[in-house]
Amino acid sequence: MKTMKILTIGLTAMIGLQSACASLMRSSGAKFNRDAVQATYFRVWSGFKKPTMNQATFMDSLPSFMNETVELYQNKGLSNYIVAIPPQSKPDFIPDEFALVAMKDEKSYRDVRATPEGQKYSERHWEVFDNETSKSAPKFYRMSEVQHESLESGSSYDMVEKSIDWSQGYNLVYVGTRKEGTTKSDYLKKLASHVKLAAKNLNAVGLQGYIVLANENYEVAYLNWSSKAAHDKAFTEKLGQEVGIDGAEFMDTLMYLPTEKFEKQTQVNFSKSYSSINEDSK
Repeated sequence: MKTMKILTIGLTAMIGLQSACASLMRSSGAKFNRDAVQATYFRVWSGFKKPTMNQATFMDSLPSFMNETVELYQNKGLSNYIVAIPPQSKPDFIPDEFALVAMKDEKSYRDVRATPEGQKYSERHWEVFDNETSKSAPKFYRMSEVQHESLESGSSYDMVEKSIDWSQGYNLVYVGTRKEGTTKSDYLKKLASHVKLAAKNLNAVGLQGYIVLANENYEVAYLNWSSKAAHDKAFTEKLGQEVGIDGAEFMDTLMYLPTEKFEKQTQVNFSKSYSSINEDSK
């Protein structure tokens, strides 16, 4: 009976996620001219707003900051810049913004950040974000190089290790939180097993990119699929359903949404994820 209950919960959750995804439309967005870039290096950012800044001012500040990010990196190795804003009712331990900078390679990233413009941009963060709690993941691992039974809290992982152009395909952002009753150490162990299962099963049915940020209280996953149709079909089949059931045993879904095209002059919103570089932006 317990197994059937878990199965029912998992399938119900996945059906709900598919329905949410299917109902969202991508809006037309700002265009940034660029050549196709296959990404091999990823910076995963977690940002808490400044304590002295109210929520409305923070949300008003994000579009200009996001635009500055794209302008800094475009044509310098940027494949895509994806931003996710959690629900307003999020737990306090969840950052106010998540972001993925997908780059051609680490050298391209370091070269940009070493320029005067890059250094100015680094300091610009602290006009918006709390410099004590906000940071990029200090460690980035390729899973083929790691044999850990537990993920490291605060680290990021490339679970598929394919060189793809993240401006194309179908991008989504998932945020899941540790279930009550699951210890932090058990959560990180279960998360390690889960993301390996997801990479194995979903790679076989259309998943092309899978970047994970591990935290002792939550997971953030940036996923790139070959198409929306491949994504939707995957979770009607056994391989995809196994992933949903496994995750539902120790995580609650906070958000799972496809990216919308970032509008340069448009206000961003809670419970949304945005793609700054899109396949029609070239």
